[in-house]
Amino acid sequence: MESVINSVKMKLLTKTNIYYVAFALFTNISIAVTFYYIAENLIYEEVETRLQSEKRDFESFIRNQGVWYKSCYFVENKIEFQPISTLDKGEYYKDTLLYNRYNDEFIPFRQLTFFIELEGTPYKISIRKSLIESDKLIKYITYTMLLLLILGFSFMYIIQHRLSKSIWKPFYTTLSTIKSFKLGADRKVNFIKSGIYEFEELNKVLTDMTSKLQKDYKNLKEFTDNASHEMQTPVAIISGRIEELIQTKNLTSHQSYLINEIHNTCSRLSKISKALLLLSKIENKQFRETKKINFGELIKNKIEEFEELFIHRKIHLKMEFVEEFVCNLNPALADILLNNLLSNAIKHNISGGTIIISLSSSNLEIANTGEPLIINPKDLFQRFRKGRYSQDSTGLGLAIVKQICNNYGLDVVYSYKNNLHYISITRK
Repeated sequence: MESVINSVKMKLLTKTNIYYVAFALFTNISIAVTFYYIAENLIYEEVETRLQSEKRDFESFIRNQGVWYKSCYFVENKIEFQPISTLDKGEYYKDTLLYNRYNDEFIPFRQLTFFIELEGTPYKISIRKSLIESDKLIKYITYTMLLLLILGFSFMYIIQHRLSKSIWKPFYTTLSTIKSFKLGADRKVNFIKSGIYEFEELNKVLTDMTSKLQKDYKNLKEFTDNASHEMQTPVAIISGRIEELIQTKNLTSHQSYLINEIHNTCSRLSKISKALLLLSKIENKQFRETKKINFGELIKNKIEEFEELFIHRKIHLKMEFVEEFVCNLNPALADILLNNLLSNAIKHNISGGTIIISLSSSNLEIANTGEPLIINPKDLFQRFRKGRYSQDSTGLGLAIVKQICNNYGLDVVYSYKNNLHYISITRK
């Protein structure tokens, strides 16, 4: 049972109550069963004592009278007098049922059997005592005890449940406070004092942890903002100096080649720097504004921006808009999301290839022709992972797409079928 309970996700109070109920039921049933057998043994002992007393009366009567007649019915219950061929020794008890013709039912009896010799003939003597009153007594006592146990158990369960709920209330208050905690909010988290040592320690740890998180977040945000400006300035200066060198006269072909390589590398460094800073801002949720974005309208605007690339690469575009796909996103991030998806579909396409854009009420899908992946599809949305090597690619485009989707409750999935690469975005 414990393994079943552990495998099911439930509230702590519920789980505690289940353990309490299971333990209480086991204890109460054990007590009831134990009481039943103890009461039964005590009653049997009392009945057997009376049977022994009647046996002694019977033996005394035989010694004094030397004979036994059926009319000699002085004992409380029926005596069976049965001749046997061989005299046995000893005695034994057993339970038996006798038919009562008046009530048309079988009545339980406790029977004592022993052996005597009378006038040279061995006899088996059976003395019986009715157990019907004893059985009723045991049942009534057991039922009464079970009823009292059930009432006591129910009362204790209600008290325990309310008491536990009251004791654990500070914990749920703390949990609610933590759930409402926002990393970017510039306010200290305050927990209600409970007077319980363990909960006070928990609140202290959470207070220290949230304070440190807020401080680290603030430092990281400041670093991101500063880096956004400070890193771009040296790169821009280097790029400007390289352009001046390119315009210098009397450069050898080798020098021109080297300067051009430096310029391309610097340009790529600038793109990577911007992409990493953007990714950091997205991860830190620094884009707070959200609004309903109609991707159908946004796609149409983007298609106009990429029109020259489609023509240059001779890419055929197909749009299948079944329904409008509307999501709550930051407008700037929605534009970046779509820009990266379309850029990826164009960049990794083949000359004269195809791009298919499909929209439904719950799904945005972009498919493109292209060479099969050379990496594991599961790694496609990780940083600096590229389907095929491209000097212009930073390897961060799809990582940015993935992070945007994670921040706004969207799923992004890659698949390859019918010689087409599919990237689908759906609501979780």
